[in-house]
This record gives sequence, structure tokens and C-alpha cells, in this order.
Amino acid sequence: MPNLQRLHATEPWEWPEDTADLLLTVLKNPAASEKDCLLAAEMAGDLTVVNDDLVDALLAIATRSGDSLPLRCAALRALGPVLDDADMQEEGFLDALPVTDKKIDAIRDTLQALHDGCGHPDELRRAALETSVRWPEEWHADAIREALACHWTLTAVFCMRYVEGFSEDIMQALNGGSPEIRGQALLAAAAWEVQEAWPHVLAVLAQNSSDADTLIAAIEAAASLRPDQAEVFLRPFTRHRNERVAAAAEDAIATADLGEP
Repeated sequence: MPNLQRLHATEPWEWPEDTADLLLTVLKNPAASEKDCLLAAEMAGDLTVVNDDLVDALLAIATRSGDSLPLRCAALRALGPVLDDADMQEEGFLDALPVTDKKIDAIRDTLQALHDGCGHPDELRRAALETSVRWPEEWHADAIREALACHWTLTAVFCMRYVEGFSEDIMQALNGGSPEIRGQALLAAAAWEVQEAWPHVLAVLAQNSSDADTLIAAIEAAASLRPDQAEVFLRPFTRHRNERVAAAAEDAIATADLGEP
């Protein structure tokens, strides 16, 4: 059997043709190690391999109380990309999905059931909500408010990127909390073009934060909030010592250029 760790380190478009079958074998093998199952679960959600059989395997793990909590959460989060694709198709941006409509419905129903089940561990409920919002539904707004009330702040702010109507909460998150929370708030502000967030974007860019994720979030927000000025602010970051930051700056400038009339 190929080394999963080596395969995981390879770009998905370079995976062998039988990768989906390999991942399914690992996920359905009760003797497989936790480490291999975690890697297989993460890889199984990639759009280059995901199919109905892999969705079934991921849902089985997510709903099986005998599996470890980290593995169940990993299985849930692996379903996020295909929900993203399904939502884009629903909006008319995609013609085809790698899985059937029936499986999309099964994903949505399972995620809501896991979130709403009060007997489920909080970590699982949070993972279910964070994945489910990739296809926004009516129940999500109340679920985000509940998350805030439960002090699941990071989960709530992450979800605000996908569900509208939380501009004030996004600004509150920008004014306090951990760098991770502020990074998610910047991404949410970018998604909904919350113009009041611009001073926070400028502050992060000026500080050239050592936290790469926060800096990348500010770069994305700059392209969304000030597309006409994005290149001026972001061009210096294309030479950043962190390759991820440099790539994010290049992508943001290109996105801003495409968005300009």
C-alpha cells in the first residue's frame, strides 16, 4: 500500500488514478491506524477524488460514536469543499458536481442533525456547524448566535464569513480576541465588504504581523474592501519572506484587478 504521508505531501492533481479507491480502503478498514485514517479523511474531501462512496465513508465515521472525536471532526470538515461546490452550482456557477444531489442532501441533513443533537460533544457540534455553513441555510443564523452565547467565538466568527447579517459582530471580533479570531473576522469582513473594517486591515498591514494567517487575511480583505488601491498596499508583500504571504498578495492583486470595472 502506498505511503499515505508521502501521498498527502503531493499536490492533489498529481495523485495516482486509484487514490480514491485507496482512501476508501483505509477509511473502511477497522484495523487502519488513527494516523492513516486522519490523513485519509482529510484527503478524501479533495475535489480531485471525492465521490459518493467516499462521502458515505466520511458520514459513517462522523456519526459513529466508537471512533475518536478528532477523526469524526476531520471526517466532517473534509465535506466542506464539496458543499462549497454544491452551493456554487446552486447559484449557477458550476455545471457538474463530483457527487450526486442525493449525497449532498445526506451531507446537509447529517450536519444539521449532529449540530442540533444536544448529546453530541461540543467539538463535534462545532465542526458540524463550521462545515454546514459552506452551504448557507436559514437555521445557520440562529446557530451562530447560539455559538456566540456559548462562547464558541472562533466557530461563530468563522461562520460569519458565509452567513450575512453579522457586521456588528464582525467589528466586535476585530476589536478584541486572539489573532486567530481577528483573522477570521478580517475574512468575514472581506466576504461581506464591511467597510468599517478598513482601519483594522491597514493596522495589520502596517504591523507586517509575524502571524502569517492574520496577515494573509488582511491581504484578502484589502483586495475586497479597496480593490482600486489594492496594488499600492499589497505590492510590497509580493516580496515577503514567507512564501504563503507573497503568494496571497499576488492572488489578491489579481483578484482586485478582475473586480475593477
